[in-house]
Amino acid sequence: PWPMAKGSRVPPLDARQMYETAPLGIALCDPGLRFLSANRMVESIFGYAEDELRQLGLDDLAHPEDEPSVSRWARAQSPPDEAKAPARVERRFVRRDGHVVWCRIALSGWPRSGSAPVVLTVEDVSERRAAEQRLREGERLVAVGTLAAGIAHEINNPVGSVLASAQYALMVMDDPDGAEKVAEDLRNIEAEARRCGQI
Repeated sequence: PWPMAKGSRVPPLDARQMYETAPLGIALCDPGLRFLSANRMVESIFGYAEDELRQLGLDDLAHPEDEPSVSRWARAQSPPDEAKAPARVERRFVRRDGHVVWCRIALSGWPRSGSAPVVLTVEDVSERRAAEQRLREGERLVAVGTLAAGIAHEINNPVGSVLASAQYALMVMDDPDGAEKVAEDLRNIEAEARRCGQI
């Protein structure tokens, strides 16, 4: 247990208890990123008990499409430099129940040399990713709506001209010079129809 500060009313902090109750997934892994121990949050995120996780490596949990990039990223960080900020990446992983979960993972070195374990932190960011996806879809829908409104406005003008020409042609076709007027209206209708096609 960690000692209390002088005059503190807070009970001594037990490192194992802090590790187990942390709101962030924390695991110790060997240099090949095979699990040595994992806290409850890691168990919750991946759906495996700690003794089951000890039989697995991080790449075993990676989504098949993301596994190569997880392996490359892990190799690039090996061994982690404890003097630097932890390396982070977001990838998809597959829970024990088959559900896909987006996780932000980070590696940091253990303050010892040699084949010491590395500290892996895991944060479930699925909800944030889903919210971002909904936002992107909403923005796309707004863009499509704006485009559709603009196109409707652009088409409205030639369609109005087509309607006016057709109505005028019907009115004047029995006039002595009606054939010439109707021919002119038909040419206008053709031109406006082509304009609609271009829009």
